[in-house]
Amino acid sequence: MRDPPNPKEVYASYQEILRCMGVMAYYFYVITDPTGIELNRLFMMVIYSSSTAFWSVYITSHIDATLDENTRKSSKMKQISAIQVSGIAIVSQ
Repeated sequence: MRDPPNPKEVYASYQEILRCMGVMAYYFYVITDPTGIELNRLFMMVIYSSSTAFWSVYITSHIDATLDENTRKSSKMKQISAIQVSGIAIVSQ
């Protein structure tokens, strides 16, 4: 059985998305200065937007995996409770 996740690990991917969005907002702001659009600024925008997309996919896949795991656990708990109820019914007869 797995240990419960560390809270820092749970929120790290969300924090990374917020950080990437902050950096992209900064570069949007910097692009509006008099020097305008430069290649390095566009490169950083592409890097951070792709990083945001990858982290979003990771979070989505992690949520799906967690939901599947929770569904399996709840079905096992239902099976156990059904066995316990049937055991109690047999004993009471």
